[in-house]
Amino acid sequence: MGSVLSLLRRHASLAWLARLLAGARRLAVRLAVRLLAVVNGNPLLQGIAIPSGIGYLLYLSRYLINGLYARIAKHFYCTVSISSKDENFTHVVDFVAKLQADDNSLLVAETRKKRETRKDWINEWNGIGSRTPPEMDYRPTRNGTMTTFRFRGRRIMMWREKGETITTGYDRTPLELEEMTLATWAGDITVLKDLVAAALLENFKEETDETKIFVLSDGWSGGWEKALTKKPRPKESIVLDGDLSFRVLDDARTFLGSKAWYRDRGIPYRRGYLLHGPPGCGKTSFCQVLAGELQLDMCMLSLSNDKLNDAKLASYFRDAPENSIILLEDVDAVFVDRDVKKERGSGPGTGVSFSGLLNAIDGVASQEGRLFFMTTNYPEKLDSALVRPGRCDVKVELKRASKSQMRNLFLRFFECDWALADAFASKLPEFELSMAQLQGHLLANRDSGAEAVANVPRLLRASKPQQIQKLKVHDH
Repeated sequence: MGSVLSLLRRHASLAWLARLLAGARRLAVRLAVRLLAVVNGNPLLQGIAIPSGIGYLLYLSRYLINGLYARIAKHFYCTVSISSKDENFTHVVDFVAKLQADDNSLLVAETRKKRETRKDWINEWNGIGSRTPPEMDYRPTRNGTMTTFRFRGRRIMMWREKGETITTGYDRTPLELEEMTLATWAGDITVLKDLVAAALLENFKEETDETKIFVLSDGWSGGWEKALTKKPRPKESIVLDGDLSFRVLDDARTFLGSKAWYRDRGIPYRRGYLLHGPPGCGKTSFCQVLAGELQLDMCMLSLSNDKLNDAKLASYFRDAPENSIILLEDVDAVFVDRDVKKERGSGPGTGVSFSGLLNAIDGVASQEGRLFFMTTNYPEKLDSALVRPGRCDVKVELKRASKSQMRNLFLRFFECDWALADAFASKLPEFELSMAQLQGHLLANRDSGAEAVANVPRLLRASKPQQIQKLKVHDH
């Protein structure tokens, strides 16, 4: 303060400012002396002022120490923190827990929370419980203790700290907030970002590694609802003739990657498939395999609902979940005769007209970017307007079992039994038995490949069409 006043006195133009500051200093000293005298003569003020002064000094020292620590620490290590308020907090914690599985002995057990669907909520409301025991997840402790692990060859430090407790939800459930901090040496902030990105990518793969099956809801809200979730079927699980499955799969992949190509040429970005053939040849199973290989979900479309009309059908097509296949099974059983079911409500079992179905598939307001599959046992019964290009671009026939299919299916049950597979195929007629019949026979004889071959005559007798015996009414 004295140096400032001496500097101001050297400039005549600023002399008045120097006098003002000197007066302010004298006034502050007098007030401080007066205040100190009052405090010394009043024990009550001493009891208030002394603790307050000590607290302020402690707060100021902590502030200075933390600031100094932050300045020094940034030259030694860097950190990334994530709060439990973030929706991906649990995914990062689970990923870190997997990395620490071998060298971390400080764990906290938490009941695993499964992703519940609308069906699960209804079952819980109706008192229908699960028949499986609960499972536990083991995650790093939350007492603030630092633990270490390795990620991509780097040593990572981690600690979780508890925060305040808040109440959330309609039932006001207490929720304890927390924060997890990841740290590593200075200059390696990229490895922490890569760790968080790897955690999110692994969670995404786990979610997309399941095929979700959606159906039309009968509830008041309508729309699509998730009926169940299942593991994708590998393409080896269905045996088709030749390279049929590869050709259809390549066609679907080409379509999904050609959005710009369709847009540049002004072609509606749609692709329709018709799978036709006798019953039991794997039409629906093939759609499941395609969904699994393309990492798509399945929307099972059913038109046998009197409450379903043309407007709702078009809305369901537009609102189908992204990255999904729309499957309409046995379309020949829905519209046998176009003239009979031309008007909405005419004909049993559906409130959708034939023209309404056509407009939903490729109308002006129809959705684009979807794969649409139809299956039928009798393609000759379908109207030409339904199977024309633009609505049905690819027609695939799934015939009854060929010799190669018989052999490959046998090897799916009995690996490396090449001789028995050849014997099995040689005893069966080609293109007369469905794959479902052969699979049922192999399941019944799954304990022995030799028995499966020896019991082929029994399969042929069971699959032989029964003769129709004509009897008179009196004899019957």
